[in-house]
Amino acid sequence: MPRVNIPYETDDETLLRELSKDSMPAFDRLFLKYHGKVLRFVTMFIGDEDEAKDVAQDIFARLWLKRQSMGNIQNLDNYFYITARNAALRNIRHHIIERLDSQHTEIADVPELDTPEFTSRLEACIQEAVAQMPEQRRRIFVMSRYENMSHQEIADELNISKRTVDKHISLALADIRKITIALVLAFINAL
Repeated sequence: MPRVNIPYETDDETLLRELSKDSMPAFDRLFLKYHGKVLRFVTMFIGDEDEAKDVAQDIFARLWLKRQSMGNIQNLDNYFYITARNAALRNIRHHIIERLDSQHTEIADVPELDTPEFTSRLEACIQEAVAQMPEQRRRIFVMSRYENMSHQEIADELNISKRTVDKHISLALADIRKITIALVLAFINAL
């Protein structure tokens, strides 16, 4: 595996080209640049930070495994958005199947969830869930997930403890997870 010195400010196109040549430094740069964004996005969909970390790791593991074909990607933001959304939806579907199986319910007809209709409804439900949160929780969640601020940065800006920020994020993700599960079950029942 070649060890190439890659300037830190390298653009995505160059990083992808180097990645397709098995460059670990290019992979490292892509990971550093996109991992936080992918993790926040996946967490928003599935509502469990620990599980989202596993899903995000899988996304980057697959990126490495498919590295030789990555030179053809035109828009890396879009690639990660679609990949993260599909991985999150597969994770949600897996949990629904587990839940139905544990209830001895027929699982053969559980649909794929990565359809444009379902994705659009899910994103709208997440936005609605965020809009319905108490003001402080919504503000903290938006600062974390949309403004990419760390929990400590949020605590400092709002003059509250990091523990309070952690609690609000946890409650916000629980709210989103409930809505996500309810939407998936409604979607399955509508079929």
